Amino acid sequence: MLGMLQSIQELHENDIVHRDIKPDNFLIDNDPEFQIFFRNYKYCIKRNDVSNSRPSPNNKYINSSLKLTSGDKYWDIYSAALIILEYLAGRGKFKFINEKKQEAKKRVEAFLKKFVQNIEIKKLLYKVLVKHDPEVQISDLLQCFYSLAK
Repeated sequence: MLGMLQSIQELHENDIVHRDIKPDNFLIDNDPEFQIFFRNYKYCIKRNDVSNSRPSPNNKYINSSLKLTSGDKYWDIYSAALIILEYLAGRGKFKFINEKKQEAKKRVEAFLKKFVQNIEIKKLLYKVLVKHDPEVQISDLLQCFYSLAK
């Protein structure tokens, strides 16, 4: 998860909004580190873009009812929060790119068990997924992960 959030933060720091964040766009290697990859660039835009283009229509991790501009980074924040919630519920599906898939998966699951008990992440997920609070940033989610990784 940390790698996923770091990848999104790096895009946002470079004024890029991905708008197609979903588990299919991440790979997990032996560490387990998440690596973002792009199969389709057509949904990536500059953050200040105010065109009428919309995020991927086939992405279930997008809430198309949100009233956001096309270049709003909140598209990515909402998607990341939904992926985290799905994984915490035991229904996460990421691609493991190594021969030791089970070992990597067990490490991810062990970390998430610790993570799910963190009250701060629960508050942040609630703010993003229920309240649609535009003040929540990827860095807020990252901070929760950093505090648990210590």
